[in-house]
Amino acid sequence: MDKTKLKMILTLFICSALFNITACNMPLLDPKPTSFKVFETKISMTPLTIKVDQIRNSQGSTIKYEEGHVYYGKVNNDEQPHGNGKIEFADDEIISYEGNWSKSMPHGKGMLIWANGDIYEGNFKSGAMTGDGIMKFNDGTQHSGEFSKGVLVSGTITNPDGTTQTVEK
Repeated sequence: MDKTKLKMILTLFICSALFNITACNMPLLDPKPTSFKVFETKISMTPLTIKVDQIRNSQGSTIKYEEGHVYYGKVNNDEQPHGNGKIEFADDEIISYEGNWSKSMPHGKGMLIWANGDIYEGNFKSGAMTGDGIMKFNDGTQHSGEFSKGVLVSGTITNPDGTTQTVEK
């Protein structure tokens, strides 16, 4: 198994443990860029974690969760992350998500940062990387274009050596 696949499988494992779900929103790469496999996630904090502390101020709320995650930002009437905010994860694999939220899920523009240096910056829909975005891997590979549930469905893959591959719907 190559390093990219192993890294993605480990990310899926960490995400599923972190979010108490069966899989995460990251593609497992096959050798051909048009044959991605994807595992969808819904990044949702409220039903999956227990708040241990919450402080409200003029900028929004600071919510500390039992697992050690900390959310800073706007909340709705149900005290769920909603609007602009940032969550810092108490995790060795994922550092943070910062951007727009809707009812506890990333929705709209945002940025997800992994501890290994991988970064996704772009649109989310109901917790999934969906819409225009750029996924920058720590090895120098970059996927840019339109994503659907974590898969680059239309755009360009730029390899570390500068070569490119086009992905079409």
